[in-house]
Amino acid sequence: LKYTYTDGFADQNGIDGRKVGSLKLKDILAENAHLDFKEQSKALHIYLDSYQGDLEQRDDITILGFQV
Repeated sequence: LKYTYTDGFADQNGIDGRKVGSLKLKDILAENAHLDFKEQSKALHIYLDSYQGDLEQRDDITILGFQV
C-alpha cells in the first residue's frame, strides 16, 4: 500500500495542546495497513476523535491510499 496526504491530520491539536505529528500518522497508517481501506478510515477517525476530544478541526485533512 502507498499513501499520500496533506499535513492536515498531522497538524491537528490534541487536548494536551500538542499536534498529532507526521511520525504518529505514519505509525497509525502502518498499524492499520492490513485492514481494508474502509476500516483504515474508521481507525483514523477513531484516533483523531479521541485525540482531539471536543476541540474543533483546525485544518483540512486529505489522505489517499492506493494499492500498487
